[in-house]
Amino acid sequence: MPCGAPVRLAAVVVAVVIVAGAATACGTRDVTPPGVVCAMYAAAGLNVTVTDSVSGAPVSGATVVAVGRNGARNDSTITGSGGTAALLYEAPGSFDVTVRLSGYATWSRAGIAIAKDVCHVIPVSLGARLQRPR
Repeated sequence: MPCGAPVRLAAVVVAVVIVAGAATACGTRDVTPPGVVCAMYAAAGLNVTVTDSVSGAPVSGATVVAVGRNGARNDSTITGSGGTAALLYEAPGSFDVTVRLSGYATWSRAGIAIAKDVCHVIPVSLGARLQRPR
């Protein structure tokens, strides 16, 4: 069955996962416990909203960097027009997060923990209020 099969075939995929406990719609080995069916999407582990500390306006174009601790992977992205950034898709671990944009002081938080349940990461949301240097 091809990856992204129509919804009408979902019952067949569910039956294969529950009964066999070894196959998914993409033909890869299922690492979930028997009887558990996970949705096939990638969840962002970290969602950051960047705003100006004075006006509260969203800040676009800011670079958001997450550096993993203890073997966790690194990731980075740039905020969009709404000042939001999503990163660390399906990446649990502990991270140090930094937000940078020219004209603003660097914002950072250390030790942001992203946990994982049986299927996906549990998303963490951060609000970064950037300050202009005095």
